Amino acid sequence: MRAASPRIHPTSPFRSWPSTPSYTLPDPTGNGPFRSTTSTSPRRHTTDRTSAGHGELITTIDLPPSPLAAGSLYLKFRDRESYEFALVSVCAALTVKDGVVADVRIALGGVGTKPWRARRAEEELRGAPASDGSFARAAAAELSIAAPRPGNAFKVALAERAIVRGLRHTMNGQAA
Repeated sequence: MRAASPRIHPTSPFRSWPSTPSYTLPDPTGNGPFRSTTSTSPRRHTTDRTSAGHGELITTIDLPPSPLAAGSLYLKFRDRESYEFALVSVCAALTVKDGVVADVRIALGGVGTKPWRARRAEEELRGAPASDGSFARAAAAELSIAAPRPGNAFKVALAERAIVRGLRHTMNGQAA
């Protein structure tokens, strides 16, 4: 058996997620599945390839249980309903205790050349009241450094609204 080192696509939300995925490759001998965790990190070059041989296929991606990710969601905002890339996407995970944000993870897609971990917004939110006002302030702080181009300036406001909506739905335990 060979160890797999799967490639993680630069736009994958897994790059910013709080747990490491496990990949399953079928055992060519038929003795059962072979599991391997990824060795690709966001700091490594994105041309890393899987060591799967010709004809082998990753059949599942398993994420280990994570209390933070248990109430997480992914929102995708796009122009059309099918087969359209996200104008903006947001992955959000939130833990609220006694009305205060205890832990949070936010990742944005479609707003740059690669997924954007919203660390500034996360820092703003930890210890803040879990409210739309706090969510909006954190989103504005995160996107205050954005440098939009003439054709995509609308994405800044869209991303701010996406962060607020994602956090609100996560807090309420709703599907968006």
